[in-house]
Amino acid sequence: MIRKLMPSIILLIILVAGVSYAYSQNFFQKDDTPAADPKLLTMNVSDIDSIQIHPASSGGGNTAAVQNATAPSAAPEAVQLDKKGQTWTMTAPAAYPVNPYAIDDWLTALQSAAVHGTVEEQPADTSKYGIRADTQAITVHSQDGSKLTVAIGDELPTKGYFYAQLNGSTIVQLAQQTVTDLQADAFHFIDTTPVGWDDNQLTQLKWSSTEPAVSWTLDHQANLADPAQDTWTLNGKSIALDQGTGITDAVKNMPTDRLPVPASQVQSYRKVLTFSVSLTVDGKAATERYQGWQDPDDKQYVWITDPQNRWAYHVSTDALSSAGQSAVNAVDTDQSSP
Repeated sequence: MIRKLMPSIILLIILVAGVSYAYSQNFFQKDDTPAADPKLLTMNVSDIDSIQIHPASSGGGNTAAVQNATAPSAAPEAVQLDKKGQTWTMTAPAAYPVNPYAIDDWLTALQSAAVHGTVEEQPADTSKYGIRADTQAITVHSQDGSKLTVAIGDELPTKGYFYAQLNGSTIVQLAQQTVTDLQADAFHFIDTTPVGWDDNQLTQLKWSSTEPAVSWTLDHQANLADPAQDTWTLNGKSIALDQGTGITDAVKNMPTDRLPVPASQVQSYRKVLTFSVSLTVDGKAATERYQGWQDPDDKQYVWITDPQNRWAYHVSTDALSSAGQSAVNAVDTDQSSP
């Protein structure tokens, strides 16, 4: 009898062992891990070819973006960015030169943004969420015609989150950090250090300013095989590598603090600066010339015009003075060395 039941007994033992193993490995336990919040952006970020950012009208919408604005301008204007191929341009409020890295950072923030819960699917009245016709909003379009519009409303009573309406329909919650990251004005997307070049291509930097009243010439011979062996001379006298790069860094790090204006608007002012940058690019010599213009009624700032003579950038006199003085300081340091 036992011999006849032996196969069944063995099968039962195997079954019990299998079930015990499954339980030991949590095969039958419920997964209590909460589902990840859905992403705000459902299209491929690389396919986005148009960005519009509409600020709140005076007195409308939440004030988070206005308080976060970096440019000391009055009411922010709508921003339009368009991409052709791999190149972004700004078409509104003006054709300002853009910093592509700033646009990439903004798109990265959009790509990582999450929706933290749905509040109402088809609201009859969105004003109770702070969403009206004059509310701040962003719109992005992709190459295949897809569109996402996000209108930002008021902060929730629980703090740390804002109401937002997606595509003119559903009301959702967005984290305060998402709202802060996505709200931006034109100044956010421009290059705030308009003077720049690659030191590997630099052959000469020639400076002449009245404030401070200094003139100097920095020559550079690059050693592409070993940049540590680059040769730098200031007014014909050899200087150390860190002194040479310190001078170029001081000139390149003169930041602007507001949107540029057409160069023609400032060229009636007093000229207080001229500096030229000689470069070798792909074996060809090129020279870029910058000029600085000062409004006699505002001596705290200088307007620096770009080599194309198209835009003028607002730079503090202190920054300009530090840049000009950097070469003088290099000479003084060298002379004081034993």
